[in-house]
This record gives sequence, structure tokens and C-alpha cells, in this order.
Amino acid sequence: MKSWVFCLLLLQLHPCRTVADVIPEIDTSYCGRRFRILFHVSEPFTIVDQTLCTPSPFTRDTTTLKCPAKAFRGDGGLTYDMMTSHLAGILTGFCVANGAPERTVEFDWYVIRSNPRSEDAVLGMMCNGGFLANDTVINVTAANPFCPSLSSYNGPSPNGTCDHVGDPACVSRGPDIIAGAISITRQRYDLLDFSMPYYISQQVTVKRKSTFVMNVEGYLSIFQPFSGLLWATICIEILIVWLLLLLLERNNEGMLKGRAMYYDAFYWSLATAFDPGASGKSAETWGGKIVFIGHCLFMVIIAATYTGAVGAFLSASAGSPVIEGFFSLQSGAFSVVVPGPSWNSSAARPAYFGSYLGGNSDDKTQSSLQFDIIQASMRSSSANTFNIYTVKRMETVRADGSLLDYRKDDPCTIKGLVLGAWDYLLCKAGDGSGQPDALIYHAPLAIYELNRRHRLTGKCDLVTIGPQFEPVGFGLGFPKNSIFSIPFSQAIDVVRSSDEIQNYSSTYGILPSDSICFEEVVQGGEVLTVNQLSGLFLFTVAGISFAFIQGYFTRLRCPYPEDFEAAEYDDGSLWSDIPEEGLEGKVEELRKKAERIVELSKKYSKACRTGKPFTHKMEEESERDEEIEPREIQGEEGQ
Repeated sequence: MKSWVFCLLLLQLHPCRTVADVIPEIDTSYCGRRFRILFHVSEPFTIVDQTLCTPSPFTRDTTTLKCPAKAFRGDGGLTYDMMTSHLAGILTGFCVANGAPERTVEFDWYVIRSNPRSEDAVLGMMCNGGFLANDTVINVTAANPFCPSLSSYNGPSPNGTCDHVGDPACVSRGPDIIAGAISITRQRYDLLDFSMPYYISQQVTVKRKSTFVMNVEGYLSIFQPFSGLLWATICIEILIVWLLLLLLERNNEGMLKGRAMYYDAFYWSLATAFDPGASGKSAETWGGKIVFIGHCLFMVIIAATYTGAVGAFLSASAGSPVIEGFFSLQSGAFSVVVPGPSWNSSAARPAYFGSYLGGNSDDKTQSSLQFDIIQASMRSSSANTFNIYTVKRMETVRADGSLLDYRKDDPCTIKGLVLGAWDYLLCKAGDGSGQPDALIYHAPLAIYELNRRHRLTGKCDLVTIGPQFEPVGFGLGFPKNSIFSIPFSQAIDVVRSSDEIQNYSSTYGILPSDSICFEEVVQGGEVLTVNQLSGLFLFTVAGISFAFIQGYFTRLRCPYPEDFEAAEYDDGSLWSDIPEEGLEGKVEELRKKAERIVELSKKYSKACRTGKPFTHKMEEESERDEEIEPREIQGEEGQ
């Protein structure tokens, strides 16, 4: 009965498959066995609270810790959830369907105590077939290219036995499976066996976030299409035109008189540099007209030349290298930091390709997948070259091996840290010869880490950019020639045929659409950025702010006197109803009234400048002058 129920559950995972497809006939020697899984911490694939893990009581070597289910706190990561919630049940179902006498499959989880995040350490223990400290390093050679576990591994122990590392009831001395973000590569396949990939990861480029450059060079970028000497010549021309307008147009009715003439003439000269009609003035003398025409011609040619120079400036800017993805690093224009060994790149026969710039690793540090990708790129094409910094690991640790709390710890200011690749890039931690410009890493792990930092700090100091590249599969590792990779691969195939992996990816926020910290590659070629136009924004805002402040304080210092109002007529259509001859007698009076209003305005402006009170009332003028209204004129015409 239970086997039929399990068949129905598997068919629900993939309704298009038959029972024969889902439950193949396989070796059931794994049934009734307890698998010791050695994992490395790699969020979001394996997440554990190491303080809840316990050392083995049966051995003096406390290199590894056994982690109970409570240490994973219900969100143990994509790999842990997949294995405990799906693979264990599917494998048990295979045992039931094939009539195995022992049907339950058990998992025990172990982590390396001192270096829980090291992928190389778990690979070393699997290769050497042990859980001891000296088992973490792979020592295969050309003379002996096989892992010791090839001959020493005897399979998993029966359920209910082998409770801890060092238990004499254990069938094999070392781990049965390694898990986490274990990349399946050609070199590793020579040493171990792997299940089919349960997750396909691609690499992504990470760089520091582009910032708004607040410096003098950024402010003056809008002037860069012209040289400083040319701008000085333009300013001198404006000053010469200003002086000529003062000399030739001093009697111009549109020009203010007195000391205000100097400001008015300069405004005329400057405004016409942008628009001939901007000042609202026109020259009256022949000399002024000639100067005005010459000034306009000069400025038209300057404007046309500037427009053409902007195109050349944009072309030059577009030619400046910027990081747009992995291909931007292949030219050697930028440096990259990855976990990997150090070497002397200037030696006669260097150990690796590329230019080594520095870092905190040593020549015994294992090469990472990212380091190998860079080396493969340079081997594939002599045109590719990389400037490389190498570090020991991705994460930053203190001297005691503890991690930072980014809510309160600043990796760029704390002394005595061993910076990982993330913070080596963030803190520009070059060795004096430069600084790293980017790093490359697994896209899902990069998205998770950058989003995590954003949650803790509220900032995206590092961002992903460009397309993803170089896919690689994450799988479960087994000793070489182990038969158990086959049933686990078939169980993974059942999970992958459903939407479970996609659902887990969404749950842990590692899909490309979940990324918070990213930058888009600017498309369209020659375009200006905010940084390049920062000066334009600054000058515009400064001018508007100055005008607002000046207008506010002028109004505050010199409010309009009471009753000082311009005459307004309610309905202009009344004037159109009056015959022309009826207005002739009033034109002179209207002109005089307008002159008095202008005179009062001048007195008011002078009072504001000198600070003397202006007490004139419009009623005083009204008592001496006859008010002229359209209706009164119309009445006189009627008489």
C-alpha cells in the first residue's frame, strides 16, 4: 500500500512520466544505510548555526562537528532542504518500489570546525577518505594520480550505527557524500564521482558601485569640449562688447541710467551670447548695431563649433574603458581579484598566465573555479590578458577566524583582518601598485551575498554588472567508483523534473530578478552620464537659488507701500466701444499719468537701495489728477 502511495506522490511531481520512468530498477544496496554528509557552509545552499553542532565524543580530533537538524533552523539552504525534504523520501521510495528489505535512508551532517566554508577542504577529506585535520589537503601526484578513498572506501554504514566520527561501528573511515556549492569540473571528475547537477550556476562580474563624482573635474566636465584658452577668449569678447555697448548705447531708451547702466549693459552682452533677443533690447546707433551684429555672428560660430566639439568629446569618452562584464577584464584594462595562489609573474617561466599584482594569499592556496576560468581564458587566446590579485577566500575573517557583523563592522577600517575577495574589492586593498577593479563569482552566491549586505547596511557598495557566463553544475560528490552516485542522480532527476529547484531559488532570493544590487550596462554608444553633467546641474541650481534668495530678501526689505497699485481696468472691451476721436483729448493726460507712475517706481527703487523710507501714497497723486476711466470718457462722448 505504501509503495502505491509513493508512486502517486512521484507522479504528482511530474504527471507526464509513467511509474516505470520515475522508479527505475536500480541497485538497492544503499537502502537501509546511513550516509555521513560532509558539507561546507555556502549560503544560500548550506546554512548552519555552527554553535549548535557538537564534536565527536569518540575521538580526540575535533576537526569536524556533527550538526543536528536544529542547527539548520528550518532554513538550512537549498541543498539541505532538497536532500532532507525530497531526496531522502525519493530514495526511500526507490527502495520500496524495488522490494528492498531495508527501506529507510538516513543522513548525518558534518562540517569542518576550523574552516567551515572551504570547498577545497571537504574535497580533500573525500579524496583522502578521512575526517582528520591532515585529510583536508589533496596530495595526488602524476606518479600517484588517484585518491586514497578509491581503495579505502567500503560504503556507508547501516542505519542505527556509526553515530560519530571515530565510531568503530563505521564501515568507512571518511565521509560518504560531500555537499554544498560543490562545482563539478573536469579536474575533479578525475578524482571523485559526482551526481548529476541539481543546480546550474553561472559566473557574474562584480564591481564597486559607480558613485556621483563630486570634484572640480566633474563640475567642469561641461566645459571640456573647449580648451581653457578658448573659454578665456570668449569671456574677453563678452567684456569688450560690454564696454562698447556702454560707450555707444548710453543714450538708448531701453538702457537703465546711472550706475545701473553698467549692470544692464553687461546683462545685454552676456544674454545675447545665448540668444540675440534674450535681453529684450536693440541697438539704436549704427556703431551699436555693428557691434551687436558682430557679437551675434561670433556667438553663432562658437555655438556651432561647440556642438561639433561635443560629438568629438563623446567619442573620446566612449573610447575610455569601463567595466561592462567579464569581457572587459580580458583586455587587461582592469584588474580582478579571485581566490587562488600567488606566483611570480615576472619569472622566466611563470607558474600561471597573467600579471600577478598582489593579494594576501600564498603559493600553497588552492586555485578556485574563478581562478581556473581566468587561466583557461588566457590559454584559449593569446589576446586575452588579466591583471590578477589573489586572496585566500571569499569572506573576511578576524585573526581568530570569526566573521564580521556588517551591521556594525567596517572591514575597511578594522585592523588585523584577513580580507576576503568581497572586501578586498570594496576596500580597494591593493598593495600599492594599484587596486582591484572587479571580481567574478557564482551568480546565485553573489546575488545572495550582495542582497544580504544590503539588508544589513542599507547600501549596495558592490554591484553585479554584465551578462552571466561560464555555466557550471553543483552536485553531490562521492568517492571514486562509488555506485551510490547513480541512485542519487536518479533522485535528483525526479526533483529537477518538477519546479522544486526553481521554488527554492525563489525562496532564497538567488534568481537574477531577485538581485537588488546591480548596474545596467549603458546601451546606445555615445551617451553622457550624470557625472559628466554634474557641473551643469550645479551651476543651474546655484543660479536659481541665488535668484530666489535675492528676490526674497528684496521683498522682505522693500515691501510694496500701502495703496501702491497699478491701475487696472476690469474690461478692456469698453475701450473698443469708444470712438477714436473720443480718446484723442485724453491721450496726453494718460501719458502724464504713466510718467508719474514711472517716476514713483524710480523713487521706490532708490529708496530700497538707500534704505530710506518711502512714504508716498497714491492717493496724494490722485487728489491732484483727474482719474481717467473708460466709462467717464464714454459718458463725455455721449454728451
